[in-house]
Amino acid sequence: MTGTTRVCQLPKALRETADLESGRVQQKARTREALVEAAISLVSKGQDFSVADVADLARVSRTTAYNYFPTKESLYAQAVLTFVARTDYPDFYELFKQSTDVAERVQAVVATSDASVAHHEELYRGMLRVSLEAQDGDEVPRRPAFRPQWLSDALAPLRDEMDRKSFGRIVSALSLCVGIEPDVTLRDVCGLSADEARRTKLWAAQALLGAAIADARIKKRTGRT
Repeated sequence: MTGTTRVCQLPKALRETADLESGRVQQKARTREALVEAAISLVSKGQDFSVADVADLARVSRTTAYNYFPTKESLYAQAVLTFVARTDYPDFYELFKQSTDVAERVQAVVATSDASVAHHEELYRGMLRVSLEAQDGDEVPRRPAFRPQWLSDALAPLRDEMDRKSFGRIVSALSLCVGIEPDVTLRDVCGLSADEARRTKLWAAQALLGAAIADARIKKRTGRT
């Protein structure tokens, strides 16, 4: 008997099924991206469009396009917000190269998001309404996942200080301070002014970050998991 560790593998049929499902999800993502990109090309030119127009431009069947975006409004909202994210937000990678201060990097993401929401509030609220509509069978996220990526990059200097679970938790927690959702809570529910909401978001982000760093240091010192 040797000390060699045997690695259990799924049966071939199950592996092929898993690969097929993964391929389908990736194909759905590519199809959705093609539709959004085609819509953006029209939005950036100031052109009106229908879902059918975008399907033709993206070389996707009209039936498939309507499965992803049942209405022009849903496609328009997605395209506009994706376009806004690309044009309103600075090159965070360049900013992050200039500073390794995590608090400063997180503040930049939250402040930039707040400014973008202020400039395009109607569009953000429209996208929120669209994203809350039930779409049975849609396995592809209905919202662009910009904020987790930006925050993960901003928090990169902390990766060595935190375990994977803790790092993911602080990214998720800070996501609560970005986008239109905190404005709905702070302004619509709590009745804060736009300026008060902005300052509250910045304060909350720093408080969450401080708590996460303190918890990581305690875990490291005590060996707690």
